[in-house]
Amino acid sequence: MPTKPPKKLLDRDLFKAFARERIDIATPLLQEVVNHGLAAFARCSHTAKDGDEKLAILMPYLHLLEMIDGVHILVADAAPDPAQLQLRSAFEALLTIEYITRDDTMRRAHAYLVADIHRRLAKLREMVPGTEAWKRARKRMEADAVGRTLRLEGIVDAKAGIEKLEGLLQKPHGRAANAAYQRAKKKRKGRPAWYELYGGPTSLELLATHLKRPAQYDILYRPWSETSHAGDAIYRKLTKAKGGAPAVRQLRDLSQFDTIVSLAVTFVLNATIRVLNFYRPEEMPAFHRWYTREVRETYMKFGGS
Repeated sequence: MPTKPPKKLLDRDLFKAFARERIDIATPLLQEVVNHGLAAFARCSHTAKDGDEKLAILMPYLHLLEMIDGVHILVADAAPDPAQLQLRSAFEALLTIEYITRDDTMRRAHAYLVADIHRRLAKLREMVPGTEAWKRARKRMEADAVGRTLRLEGIVDAKAGIEKLEGLLQKPHGRAANAAYQRAKKKRKGRPAWYELYGGPTSLELLATHLKRPAQYDILYRPWSETSHAGDAIYRKLTKAKGGAPAVRQLRDLSQFDTIVSLAVTFVLNATIRVLNFYRPEEMPAFHRWYTREVRETYMKFGGS
């Protein structure tokens, strides 16, 4: 017979009942902003000029929409707390979009692409039997009870993938960005973040500060990072009972429900404005009409403006 969780720790039906009114308002709002974003993505993809640099803007935008779609799923099931992890990822995507589109777009876009190529190359080199990278990866896998059951080779044609990616680094913009990558790598003595290239911020915190989002980094991103690393498990889950004795918070904590919804919508709106202004600025009047008609009133119920 299936296991039933202790009601004091998890009562799915009860929490969904508690949150039903808010869920019924929030889920159509989240669905609408994601749907609108996907339509904007499709239009921008269709009209963006040919060139790999568009991938560095539109793919992070699509990633952001996917993360907020995940928030929608969790909110609909009265589980807003885990949605902080999707918001953390969406925030990083928003910073990426803003930094690339704000200034020096071509160089920043190619910095993003070259850093991505180097990450992929590192993984592919671990899949070529006999190489030093493969040997190091095998050694680590053998020390891992689950890892030793996995296979590195045979998943993809690693050598062909490496050749293709190395060819991309030889394209004109790829060569310039790769040279900047190598300079940054030498200076850092390790793999640099893409935004460090060409003298950019040397940490995500400094990137957020550069983009005038320092408080969001401190108040939102730092705690989300602690949650993602299980660093705040005691603080988040331990509480006190009425008599003062230690107690554990139930799963499906609804205390941050409205904040989660508000931030999810905010991130989508900010990213969509940035992408449309960059690719299709003539659509901004239509965007504002859509926002007023479909979003603003409900958004304000969750603290938006």
